[in-house]
Amino acid sequence: MAVQPRKKQENIAFFEQRNPIWALHAAALSLSPEEIGELDTLTSAARAAYDAAQLAAEEAKTATAIQNQKVKAMHDYGGELIKKIGVKAEQTGNPSLYALAQIPAPKAPTPIPPVEASKPDFRLLYDGSIELTWDGKVSTGTVYLVQRAVTMPGQPMGPYTTLGFADEKKFVDNAVPEGAAKVTYVVRAKKGSTITPGTLPVNIRFSTGANGVTVAEAA
Repeated sequence: MAVQPRKKQENIAFFEQRNPIWALHAAALSLSPEEIGELDTLTSAARAAYDAAQLAAEEAKTATAIQNQKVKAMHDYGGELIKKIGVKAEQTGNPSLYALAQIPAPKAPTPIPPVEASKPDFRLLYDGSIELTWDGKVSTGTVYLVQRAVTMPGQPMGPYTTLGFADEKKFVDNAVPEGAAKVTYVVRAKKGSTITPGTLPVNIRFSTGANGVTVAEAA
């Protein structure tokens, strides 16, 4: 076990407590008055330096707190002035004010593209309408464009026509042409002037069941 404590404060206190005892019993301990005097001088110097360092640390802590407070006050007030300059630039439509103030002009927001439709599905409703559903997202301002192509018996598939727009993730086609052999749907996402290529075609073939009820099946 170490005789001297490792911590500075405890090490100084160790010699402060023993110096008088060692001076009293110097001869018995084989220590000269000069050695006792030198240790006493070194101990006093160590105590003074330690106390000065502690005081300086406290003063530095206080100075740092004051510094942080002053810098924050400057930052907050300066930020308000920067906002004021920005408001003036926007109200007057004069972006050169940013250069005049030597501050960067705000960047234009990156436009969020429309969220494409995915996983399209369908079901035949009791009235013969087709309900289309898909995955997507309308909270970003996306709407969905539904297009349909009709195939009549013995005829090639007709051109795609736009049925309408949906601001939700479903669409009901209640105008399926009577006698159609097949209908094909594509759902495209639209936001502003941007329109996505769309989903894979949803092909639905119609037939008549044994009981005379129309059946719609994926083709």
